Amino acid sequence: MRPLLKPALRRLWRDRQTLQLGLDPARAVLLGGLDPVTTRFVEHLDGTRDLARTYELADRVGLPRARAAAVLDLLAREDVLEDASGRPTPVPALPHERARLGPDLTSLALVHGSGGAGLAALDRRSRAVVAVHGAGRVGAAVAGLLAAAGVGHVVPADRRPVRAGDAGPVAYGWDAERPRRETTVRAALRRLAPGVRCALPAGRGTPDVAVLVPEGRPDPAPGARLIRQRVPHLYADIRETTGVVGPFVLVGRSACGRCLDLARSDRDPGWPRLLAQLAAAPGPGEPPCDVVLATEVAARAALQVLTFLDGGLPTTVDGTVEIELPDGLTRRRSWAPHARCDCGATRPAQEVGPITHAAPPSRTQWVA
Repeated sequence: MRPLLKPALRRLWRDRQTLQLGLDPARAVLLGGLDPVTTRFVEHLDGTRDLARTYELADRVGLPRARAAAVLDLLAREDVLEDASGRPTPVPALPHERARLGPDLTSLALVHGSGGAGLAALDRRSRAVVAVHGAGRVGAAVAGLLAAAGVGHVVPADRRPVRAGDAGPVAYGWDAERPRRETTVRAALRRLAPGVRCALPAGRGTPDVAVLVPEGRPDPAPGARLIRQRVPHLYADIRETTGVVGPFVLVGRSACGRCLDLARSDRDPGWPRLLAQLAAAPGPGEPPCDVVLATEVAARAALQVLTFLDGGLPTTVDGTVEIELPDGLTRRRSWAPHARCDCGATRPAQEVGPITHAAPPSRTQWVA
């Protein structure tokens, strides 16, 4: 153990005796009543000393060892101390991208509690395989954000030709001239993250996660195929002036895309007929897809996928997040598995098992 105050937390003095660690109210901690001796001890917790040398430091600055132990225990309880002996080394799967991903690693260390846990999350990302079906404005941006965030395999799938209206700030440039969307996106991903791979690894028939972007033409076939393959998947799309992210489908455990359509049909008997028309052909004009809204939908979708890869439970499990123009008003809508759906999510709870996730530790404030 080499005690280290988390370097990602800003150190701010409220007065001569009160140190604030961090800015985010969710994790900021106040250390009050600090005398000069305790302050010197805390300021020297830089990860260069093991516990024995840390207590020698306490002796040198004149802090009783019992007091030093109490301070270390407090800092550990408040989750602002980590063990520098487990500080990150380069991610094996991304040896050349450590500098680019440095800010992401610092953020992950805060989210997951330590540099070592953050490194483990980044390592999981680097080994993950995510397929993105649909590579227009939304899908291309999802793929680009995932690659930029350290996902090792991002596999775009869309053989349609690139259109001028596909251009967006993440993956497509206005001068894209390649014939297929997936080809253009692969080239863009390699520019964003040179280490990314854009195909399934050898011996793998399915990804770890898939993102489905139907672009206003709902097709049940991809979702049904992913359910048969037991692949977790997320829907993301633009519905005229509303972006919709979700549901995130944990196959056999949460509501799927067909569950949502069956629920809509219960409320509106005409929905199946409308759904068939939507799937059959595009509308007569250019489909609406505001570029800022598309980028926000892509960012939300990427966060959902990363949450899952990092070991958490996405907020769009059994739900959708809807973002509305003109100002981005956001709401979450809850959905339940439908009794008539054959996805398996309506089996008794004891057969399915609980849906769980690794919740972040609670954080409190302490003032002496």
